[in-house]
Amino acid sequence: MKHTILLAGSGNIGRRHLQALSGLNRRLNLIIIEPDDSARQASAALLAPFAGQIAFRLQSDSADLPTSVDLAIIATSAGPRRKVFESLISATHPNFILFEKILFTTRRDLDECEEILSKLEIPAAVNCGRRGFHDYDRLRDELGSRRGLSMNVFGSDWNICSNGIHFLDLATHLFADMPLSVSEAELEPHPVPSRHPGCIEFFGSLVAQMGGGGAVKLTSLRSPGVPFAIEITHHKEKWTIEEAKGRLTYEVGGQEQYSRPFEAMMVSRMGHLYTEILDSRQSRLPSYRTSAIHHRLFVDAIRRRLGMHLSEDMPCPIS
Repeated sequence: MKHTILLAGSGNIGRRHLQALSGLNRRLNLIIIEPDDSARQASAALLAPFAGQIAFRLQSDSADLPTSVDLAIIATSAGPRRKVFESLISATHPNFILFEKILFTTRRDLDECEEILSKLEIPAAVNCGRRGFHDYDRLRDELGSRRGLSMNVFGSDWNICSNGIHFLDLATHLFADMPLSVSEAELEPHPVPSRHPGCIEFFGSLVAQMGGGGAVKLTSLRSPGVPFAIEITHHKEKWTIEEAKGRLTYEVGGQEQYSRPFEAMMVSRMGHLYTEILDSRQSRLPSYRTSAIHHRLFVDAIRRRLGMHLSEDMPCPIS
């Protein structure tokens, strides 16, 4: 069977999806919607070696789409995402939609797009890809029935506004628990420009309180040279994951018990995320509904730090 996949947005993130899809060793029809000519050319060059198994076409808009596609991936930046989403579902019926994050930057878009998906009965997930790491699944099994777990994520300048949502989701995945609130009180008072045009970043910490009693603290340090790490604690136990070094260490009472390899998987090596969607219309990635809960708390915390009135629901300048 030859599956049809639509990709909206083939910039840097979109091309990571193309790398993963090209490694599936499956016959695919790819439709790539990308208004930027240079990005279309880069996508064509990436896919050219796979012409024997992947048929693809590149276009600048959503004209002439088939009546349905097996999977639609929306990999644009957050700003235009709702417009792209509505354009796609008016032109074709996806059997599944995979959204990139930041998902949306207003509560109205988060709520109304959830309602649209429900009305059309389109299952959807959000690409918080650490749920695809086999070694996080192993760790989740080891954490087992422990409750009140906490997570501390820290390192130098790791773009908390763009990437923090990944770790709210990772805590949900590992702890089988949901955040109840996110506090911005420990963020530095003034934002800095993001690498995304028109967007901002913050140094300092966001702190989420989890339903089971633990907390998730996300800290982006202004001072350079602190390697990125994730610490999970439960009473005297601590698990430290150093993704860049490929290592997990377990301590009890400050004494190391063991250290083992930890594989931080590249997108191109997580073909299983796509095959399970194509084969079953299900995904291990967070559902739209779960991720929207994370996004509402996260985006509102950033807006409060920026002094934005939540009742006005103006777009938060993050992506």
